[in-house]
Amino acid sequence: MEEDMRGGNDDDDDDRRGTDIVQTTYTYETSYETFEPTGTYTTEPVEIMDVDAEYLRSIYIYTTWYDVIDDNPVDYNSISSEDAYALKNAFYFNTPITVSFEARLYQNDELLLTKEVVLKNNVTAEVDFSAGLEGFGTFSPGIYTIQLVYFDEVIAVSDPIEVT
Repeated sequence: MEEDMRGGNDDDDDDRRGTDIVQTTYTYETSYETFEPTGTYTTEPVEIMDVDAEYLRSIYIYTTWYDVIDDNPVDYNSISSEDAYALKNAFYFNTPITVSFEARLYQNDELLLTKEVVLKNNVTAEVDFSAGLEGFGTFSPGIYTIQLVYFDEVIAVSDPIEVT
């Protein structure tokens, strides 16, 4: 007698006699992702848009500091010096742009560091200053701001963040 797979009683067996049992077999193909580069990669020069500082100011929305570990906006305005091994800020625009900015990090209103920030059809200028890469270890106590500059004209300034 066939075993009832539905867990029912023996009366169900009488209803199934004479029927064919169909077994389905599934086959799965496994694909592996490789780290081999595919396609063509070029280092094409970025064609900078022909815009002026006034236009960039008009499309600028806001700026916010980011937690360098979580990579999320912060809800605080001060950080301990022992945790200030990097300072990251993002400047947001309301339309994609392709431009090159100079970011200027100020400590207590004195220029401390600069770096180039290139946007390629993007709405976010992320500025990440690393104290370790600059040989500081961590940023020392003070009030820090970042200016986003386009051809020597200030487009935006971050809110201050205090390193204690």
